[in-house]
Amino acid sequence: MSHSEDPTTATRHLCAGAYLDEDFRDAALNEVYRQPHLAVAPSYGFTLGPVLGHCLRARAAALARDGVIVAALAGAVLSRALPVLLLVAGCSIGWAFWCRAQLRRFRPGRAPTSPADTPRLREIERLQYGNTVIHGFHPYVGAGEVIGTWGFAQRLLRPADPAGPPRAESEREFDRPPFAADDLVTHLGWHLGSLVGGPDAVSGQSIAGLTVTDRVFLAGTEARRLRPMTSPHEIGRIIRHPASPARHQLACQVVSGGGEVVTTVHVHVAVQGRSLYLEVTTTVLLPCADAYRAVDRDTPPSWWQTLCEGVVRTPAVALRAPARLIRALPTGRVPAGLDERLTRGFDHGARVGVRELGAAPADLDRHPDVRKHQRLIEHRVLAAVRDFLDAHGVLAETPSAPATQGV
Repeated sequence: MSHSEDPTTATRHLCAGAYLDEDFRDAALNEVYRQPHLAVAPSYGFTLGPVLGHCLRARAAALARDGVIVAALAGAVLSRALPVLLLVAGCSIGWAFWCRAQLRRFRPGRAPTSPADTPRLREIERLQYGNTVIHGFHPYVGAGEVIGTWGFAQRLLRPADPAGPPRAESEREFDRPPFAADDLVTHLGWHLGSLVGGPDAVSGQSIAGLTVTDRVFLAGTEARRLRPMTSPHEIGRIIRHPASPARHQLACQVVSGGGEVVTTVHVHVAVQGRSLYLEVTTTVLLPCADAYRAVDRDTPPSWWQTLCEGVVRTPAVALRAPARLIRALPTGRVPAGLDERLTRGFDHGARVGVRELGAAPADLDRHPDVRKHQRLIEHRVLAAVRDFLDAHGVLAETPSAPATQGV
């Protein structure tokens, strides 16, 4: 009998990464926490606050360790080398044992909490959720790697009358579109929403872990504030006027593996030039780096293994300590920037998502459900579009998804 998924899996692994991966910890703090004038990428499948809180805690402890090491090395000229080397080795070994103790917090079944509480951290907690993605160069920031995108456009034509004389397409074209884009989006939302499962869902009638939400994408150069929320009224306006800076997409997202795998199919609909345009883009977040999964092992490292690890890493820790302290000098208190008006033209979009920083290299072969969910949703989207066009007396020319899919 299989166990139910632990919804905190991705959060636990990323919190562990704060202590196990210095590069991940520094990137998360420098690219997200210390950027109050940039938007925060959405958090899919995990909670950002505890991760950044543990990054702050681990960084503070690492700087204290490095400070002792640098002081010891600086005083080496006034003392014998052996005591200094023992002190440096002791710092490295102490760090290894301290990290080992912290990792116990992230064992399966334990929900991570943040050990820090700062105004900036509280602000990030609010900004990580919303229906608007204020992005930089990569519009799908936070959603992972794009693994497929395809689209098509078709004229809005009446079906040919088999009993009547042949008519040219120009004669069958609608003078005015017989529907608005937001009508089709509403239909898609209702149709795909019927596939959302629940505790009483019947097998074969739903897709486990599926959510369907409206999402607005706005370039950071166009943002006036960093608030990630757009009202339903404004969303409708954006759908009806696709030439505006903001772009609407219907996000069909499947979260599995406790947040370790997140597949998102983004559906964009536009009615322009008496034509219908449909675009479908799929992104995926794959599991966190394998090293972070050490907290899931039944037998954690023994004290002897931890001791050896601390000794082996002593030279690297000592050599990097001065540079780490120098890099930390300019950093101080990070102000909150939520209520500050932004200057249009400057890019205030999110640059990267913390979940992406801690992801393992892409390997879809190990996760076949990603392609399964992608194709299931794509086919349901096309079926819903065909049904909608038929109901409005429009010739349905939609192709099949596999024939048009690009990777």
